[in-house]
Amino acid sequence: MSAKISSSKTLNPTTRDEWNFAPEVPIGNNPLFEWPWNFKNILTYHRDYWLTLSEVSIFLFLAVAGWFLHQSQLGDISQLEWGLAAHVYFRNFILLIMFAGGLHWLLNRQKIQGTDYKYVAQFGHRGGGRFSFSNQVHDNMFWSLASGVLFWSFYEILVFWMQASGRAPSLSFAENPALFIAILLFTGVWIAFHFYWVHRFLHLGFMYKHVHALHHRNVNVGPWSGSQCIRWSMRSISVPWRSILSCHRTRSM
Repeated sequence: MSAKISSSKTLNPTTRDEWNFAPEVPIGNNPLFEWPWNFKNILTYHRDYWLTLSEVSIFLFLAVAGWFLHQSQLGDISQLEWGLAAHVYFRNFILLIMFAGGLHWLLNRQKIQGTDYKYVAQFGHRGGGRFSFSNQVHDNMFWSLASGVLFWSFYEILVFWMQASGRAPSLSFAENPALFIAILLFTGVWIAFHFYWVHRFLHLGFMYKHVHALHHRNVNVGPWSGSQCIRWSMRSISVPWRSILSCHRTRSM
C-alpha cells in the first residue's frame, strides 16, 4: 500500500519545474481509513505493516531494545529526579543523532541515492537567511536537538511517572495478555489518527504562525527537517510503545 513514485516527466503539466519527482496520486492510505472496507487489503496492509522492515517495525524494535537496555537503569520512576530526566534526554539525544545524523550523512553527504526520491534535486536550501544561523542544516539540528528532544523526553517522562505513581492506568502482559497485545497492535492506528488531527490543529492560524511555520521553512527537506515537529506533534512512535512495555514494571514499584 505504499505510494508509487514517478519521475517528474510524468507529472501534471501544471506542476512547477523545480520538483524532481512526486508520488502518483491519489496516495495510498491505510485501508482502515477507506470506505467501504476491503478486508483483504486491510489484512495485507497490516501484515506488511508489522512483518517487514518498515518504520513501524523499526520503532517497535527500538521501543523493546530501549526498555530492556535502559529503563532498568532508571530506578523508581514514581520519584521524579534530575538524574532520571538527564538519562532519558541524553538517550533520546543520541538516538536522534544516530538516525537523523546517519541518514543525513548517507543521503546528503555521501549521496548514496543521488537525487532519486528527492522532491528537489538540489542538495541544501536556497535562501539561507530564512533559517537560524543562516544555514538550513544547522537550523534543523538546533531546533531538533535543543527543542524537539526536550519535548519528546518530557512527554516520555510524564507518561512513565504517571503510570508508576498511579496517576494513569496501566496494564501488564501477565494480567491480560490478549488485551495487552490488542493495544500494542492498535497503537499504529491510534498514532495515524492522532497525528492527523494534531497536524490539522498545527495548521490553524495562530498555531501555524507561532509554532509550525518553523518546520515549513523547509521546502527542500532533509533527514533533520521532520524532527523539528517533535515538540508539538509528539511524533515519536517509540514513546507510546515504551509506555506499554513499561506497564508491568511500573506497577510493581
